[in-house]
Amino acid sequence: MKGVSMVAQVGETAGRVWETLNRAKEPVHVTELPKMLKVQTSVVYMALGWLAREDKVAFSLQGKRAMVAVRE
Repeated sequence: MKGVSMVAQVGETAGRVWETLNRAKEPVHVTELPKMLKVQTSVVYMALGWLAREDKVAFSLQGKRAMVAVRE
């Protein structure tokens, strides 16, 4: 996404993260998202923060693994 502002890149990635989580139907390990989306880890984490701030996702722990899912 060269030539795109960071805010636009994070916003677009937030949409892709939400769509991915919505299709998954169950929590996804947060470290899997960058691999699934082929996006830099830092951008995915910023997108997760964006979605969390908008109350669109919920985080949980499975053992020591941080999981994320679409908020119902």
